[in-house]
Amino acid sequence: MWYEKKSPSANVELGASVVRLGIEDARKETRDLFEGLSSDERRALVVEAWTLGLRAVSEEREDLAEYTGKPACLSGIPPGCW
Repeated sequence: MWYEKKSPSANVELGASVVRLGIEDARKETRDLFEGLSSDERRALVVEAWTLGLRAVSEEREDLAEYTGKPACLSGIPPGCW
């Protein structure tokens, strides 16, 4: 069952013109955040979180590469892989 997972997980599909994401997060604090929201509010929150998070990661990656002179790596992903 999906709710047995304690840490977030993601499925990612890279299409020709779109990236499809599916995220599962069984942490109580995450569920609490979404529980009182309507479907439209939930979708808007997810889109905003994705947009802000992706922008922040991209900017941090660029800053780190500029500072170190090497490609940035995240979570053990070797440089050049993303």
